Amino acid sequence: MGSRQVQDPKPAVPPDQLHLRVSSDTANLAEVRRAVESYAGAAGFDEAAVAEIGLVVNEAMANVIRHAYGNQTGRPIELEAEPVSEPHHGIVLRLRMRDWGNGISPEDVPVRGYVPGEPGGLGLVCLKQMMDSVEYSPQPDGMLLTMTKRRAKGESAKSESMPSGE
Repeated sequence: MGSRQVQDPKPAVPPDQLHLRVSSDTANLAEVRRAVESYAGAAGFDEAAVAEIGLVVNEAMANVIRHAYGNQTGRPIELEAEPVSEPHHGIVLRLRMRDWGNGISPEDVPVRGYVPGEPGGLGLVCLKQMMDSVEYSPQPDGMLLTMTKRRAKGESAKSESMPSGE
């Protein structure tokens, strides 16, 4: 089941939604990160925000592979990204990552914290510090992570005419 499908990784003009469906394999992390960074840049986010968004997606996906799927390869992960216009906030990039894993919310697990020399412990910290909102929604068969990032004042306005979100 090692196949992966990446649809429209470099959209020409947002607000077309980015939709990626990949398998739970760490070999897919870099490709997904590049696709999301390219999309965020096309949505008008500056270089620093694009890097943060890419890092957060990389960390969230690595957490799904490691924790929700127990390092099993070949399990589905879906990622959607879309810029939406929010009153009083302007352009917001909304990211949704869906898995069909154990359904345990990271917010319900005791925080281990950073241990020098040991991998892990900083993923959730990155998500919460680099994104404007982070929400875990348990599903009957997994988890839905929704994150948003506001575009800073002064960032490109090339997507200002997009429709508002749901």
